Amino acid sequence: MMNNNLLYLKKYSTNYKKNKKSKSRLVSSKNPNLLPSICLIIIILTAMFITRTKYICNNSKNLQFAAEYNLTTGFSSKNKLLRVQTMSLISSDEESATIEAFGLCKSAPHKSTTIRASFKRDSDRTWYLDEILDS
Repeated sequence: MMNNNLLYLKKYSTNYKKNKKSKSRLVSSKNPNLLPSICLIIIILTAMFITRTKYICNNSKNLQFAAEYNLTTGFSSKNKLLRVQTMSLISSDEESATIEAFGLCKSAPHKSTTIRASFKRDSDRTWYLDEILDS
């Protein structure tokens, strides 16, 4: 009789087990140091970009640096020089200046080129390229 009751209980009893929930992770378990490394790289690149921008802004208060920087760098290779060899100031006042720069053209065949450019000052007292007058 007892055995029949045990069989009956085993037959209708259920086994309650807790389902273990798996925790999702942002970083795979293969390389747990990946996220801090990426953050460190982003911080370093941002600091380098800000430092470069500040350096250019501070040095652009000098007209000679601003002229050489703006006439030798940039996305457009048209009217760009490899290096400013000579530069002469044509006209100047407190807020604007016109210069004439001589050097080799950036695009091949690197001919000697003279460029006239107009610069203006902004509120931070830095010089920026207003326009290239003629080449």
